[in-house]
Amino acid sequence: MAGVLTGVAAFGAWPALAQGSPAAAPVWAQGALLLALLQLAYVAWMAVLPDRATLQVVLVVYVLVAAIYAAGAAMALAMPAERPLPLDLEAYRHRVAAWCGLVMLSTTLAAYLGGRTAAAWATEDRRRGALRN
Repeated sequence: MAGVLTGVAAFGAWPALAQGSPAAAPVWAQGALLLALLQLAYVAWMAVLPDRATLQVVLVVYVLVAAIYAAGAAMALAMPAERPLPLDLEAYRHRVAAWCGLVMLSTTLAAYLGGRTAAAWATEDRRRGALRN
């Protein structure tokens, strides 16, 4: 699970990493890198303490990141063409909604798969508890 979550976070950080130096990246790419680093910090915590509750906290972070990207896509789609997009996104106006949508979908899918894993772990914990009694 940690590998999937790490891959999704790396996918979100790709625009900043593709610039060569995060300092040279536009503001929006630096924000994407910051979100990816936050996700990776929680994934590292989950790898150290691999249990259902830790995974569920990590999934809340992933869902919040997906919501941020959904807001970015909605903003890019709803903003009139005569108004510039914030966060230095104007140069990428025609691709912002697609990029935010892709990251949102991949993050949401990772959270869904993690939720299924957490549910399976909970079922296994209940089964083991019933066997002990």
